[in-house]
This record gives sequence, structure tokens and C-alpha cells, in this order.
Amino acid sequence: MLSVMVVDDDPAILDVTRLVLERSHEISVRPVSSSREALDVLQKSSFDAIVLDYDLPEINGIEFLKIIRGKGDVTPVIIFTGVG
Repeated sequence: MLSVMVVDDDPAILDVTRLVLERSHEISVRPVSSSREALDVLQKSSFDAIVLDYDLPEINGIEFLKIIRGKGDVTPVIIFTGVG
């Protein structure tokens, strides 16, 4: 089973993304509502992929990616945004 962490500050996006990804029963999703929480989770767990909102408060998606890459984390990351 693949494990994916989804990071978004919008609870509705987290719910929909989790439902879509878990539909095949081959992906386990860990929803996380902030970049700071995601950094804490990554200290204790690893994932096959991270799906990350670009427009997060405090630490945006690009800065988050820089932080984890700086720590040597090479987990594949997909950054998305709803901003036009």
C-alpha cells in the first residue's frame, strides 16, 4: 500500500482528496492541515509521496519543499494551487 501525506489548510479539499486517493484501496492518506504540522509528522513518519497546497499560511508550498529538501528528504512532492 502506498502512503501519501496531503497538506492543505482547507478541510473540504483534504476530505475530497482523501476520498479520491483512497478509492482504489491501494493508497493510505494522512491529511494534514498546516505546513508546520506536516514538518512535525515528517519527523516521525515517512511517505511515498506528498501532495501539497502552494498557498499555505506561515510556510508556503515552495518554502516547505526547500525545508524538507534541505533536510535530505527526497520524497516526491506534488504542489497544487487553487489560486488563479
